[in-house]
Amino acid sequence: MLVLSICFFLPLVSFPETTVFWLFLVMKLKTFDRGVHPRYHKELTSGKRIERAGPPKTAYIPLQQHIGAPCEPLVKKGDTVEEGQKIGDAKAFVSAPVHASISGKVKDIDLHPHPQGGRVPTVIVQGDGTAKEWTGEGTGLDLDSLSPRELREIIREAGIAGMGGRCLPHLCKTLSAQGYKDSYGHTQRLRVRALSYVRPQAHGRGA
Repeated sequence: MLVLSICFFLPLVSFPETTVFWLFLVMKLKTFDRGVHPRYHKELTSGKRIERAGPPKTAYIPLQQHIGAPCEPLVKKGDTVEEGQKIGDAKAFVSAPVHASISGKVKDIDLHPHPQGGRVPTVIVQGDGTAKEWTGEGTGLDLDSLSPRELREIIREAGIAGMGGRCLPHLCKTLSAQGYKDSYGHTQRLRVRALSYVRPQAHGRGA
């Protein structure tokens, strides 16, 4: 084994120009011929125009869409909900409210598979076919006149969370570096982030 290792690495050190050849050879030995190339079938949609998708008939809305504590449901089976309505919340510091992504009636609240593994409580909404118009003009708030505490409350109620792998609630990012004690008495020392968006986040997936 030692002799084979020397025979392999010695040319790489002595003759760097052979490195590419050796790496190519190793790749050829540790792969399979041709690979997988499924057909694209772009012809099925390449000639069609782009259309606005309507609301799904049913939406499965997990109550865990962020790092931290999962939300408790604020609705029950049979309740009528409106798009953008808060349907889940938690008292824990690291958490974010969850909102309904469609209008309709709560069909059930049950455990369903989660993208990160396992099962989490999920609100199942049977849509009524209506879609709320979001103008994108915000809420008419004068952000310059609001205090930092008021801005943080707006951010939290909107359920804004980061879009990275951790999905950290944005409230945690806006607390001052002086520290903030959560409900467990732990001091959170996080950098200040600017508020840029206050509309409630859309949650859930359609089926």
